[in-house]
Amino acid sequence: MAINAADIAAPAAAPPRPGFWQTAIDVLFAPARACDAIARRRRAALLPLALLIVSFTVLWSYYYYHVDFAWLTERMIDGFMNRGGNASRQNVEAGFKNMTPGLMLGVTLVSGGLAIVIILALRAFYLGLIAKLVARQSPPFASWFALSVWAALPTVLSVFMGLANLLTHDPKTMMPAEVAVTSANRLFFHLPDTHRWAAMSNSFDLLLLWSFVIMGVGFSRWTGVGIVVGQLVALLPLSLLYGIWALATWL
Repeated sequence: MAINAADIAAPAAAPPRPGFWQTAIDVLFAPARACDAIARRRRAALLPLALLIVSFTVLWSYYYYHVDFAWLTERMIDGFMNRGGNASRQNVEAGFKNMTPGLMLGVTLVSGGLAIVIILALRAFYLGLIAKLVARQSPPFASWFALSVWAALPTVLSVFMGLANLLTHDPKTMMPAEVAVTSANRLFFHLPDTHRWAAMSNSFDLLLLWSFVIMGVGFSRWTGVGIVVGQLVALLPLSLLYGIWALATWL
């Protein structure tokens, strides 16, 4: 009996892989759906990582080459003296004498770039470690690192908003803490630099919560735990960090 070619079922076509922008939109607004694409294409996380580092570089390059550096160093010296440093003002001024915008930018970019990679890696290590405790099978570190990187997209949005802030305002007399527009201090508290709670409220970017929510969704998706447990796991390090910092500041 002859077999017709038409009777032979064609193999199902593989679903198209989402592109970078589609994955980015899904990460921000439908993270559960994005997790599958992240797990399949771990190397694609290099794109949001590069975007984060490049945007960080552009932001601070623009800032340090437009700020009035003499005014900035004077404010930094005033801040150091107001915090009760033991050195005399003359010695502090001597320490800032050789500081240039280029040197300050270099220190910021190197320390900031390293901090970005280290923090993302620590988040991935933490999620992977907890996953091994609560689930029979856990994705490899590379998958958790990819999730950590993609979950940092809200930070990229925060950087872009900071750049827009610089472009729409005169940065000549703007302190570094005033660049961010989504910090708790900028939005709610408006504390001066000399206030003891200013450092903590300046460092807390509200979009950071968005990142941790995304990581919590990914943790739930990959381990099978409930969404509430996933969010608690993701937010625990952030809660401990700022809780200890607040206690130390209060005491």
